[in-house]
Amino acid sequence: MNRIFLKEMVPPSGLLTGLTGLKIYSRILEQLGAVQVPQPILLDFQEASATGSFFSQVVFPIRDYARRLNQYLVLSNLNPETRLELAWLLEVNPDTFLVCETDSHDNVSNIAWIGGLDERQCGILSAISALGGADATTLSKKFKEDHIGITAWNNRLSALSDKGLLIENKSGRSKIYKPVIKEN
Repeated sequence: MNRIFLKEMVPPSGLLTGLTGLKIYSRILEQLGAVQVPQPILLDFQEASATGSFFSQVVFPIRDYARRLNQYLVLSNLNPETRLELAWLLEVNPDTFLVCETDSHDNVSNIAWIGGLDERQCGILSAISALGGADATTLSKKFKEDHIGITAWNNRLSALSDKGLLIENKSGRSKIYKPVIKEN
């Protein structure tokens, strides 16, 4: 799992703003690279605070760019103020991010998402997590009482993958979706 430490780029104030972000944006991009197997990439906020403008101008674009490289951005070690700033921003700009805590040995804990997900999306994430991964056909059979077709399941899974909340692995003509990260 690749990890980008923002503390190495943060100014002496410890505050990452939109302006600061523009100065370090290219340094963050340099640490990304295309991978064959989809994988998470942790953006570690330890010892850093961030404003909404930093998230808007840096984190959102990095997440979208990382997805094109087959990587899934996860925000780690956000302090309470930064979490509140992100939560507020995601109320104004509906979106969702995976967040977690990590230690120096890359052990992951307290996985959650910040932002808006409807009850159906939460249920899908829970089902994928419980199963360890699934495709649309598997979910269609498992939840046949919901009368949801395979195409609708594919659309829902794809939307969650586009948000960076599920990893999409191609297996022949089908796609298997798995949790982006798991707790150690």
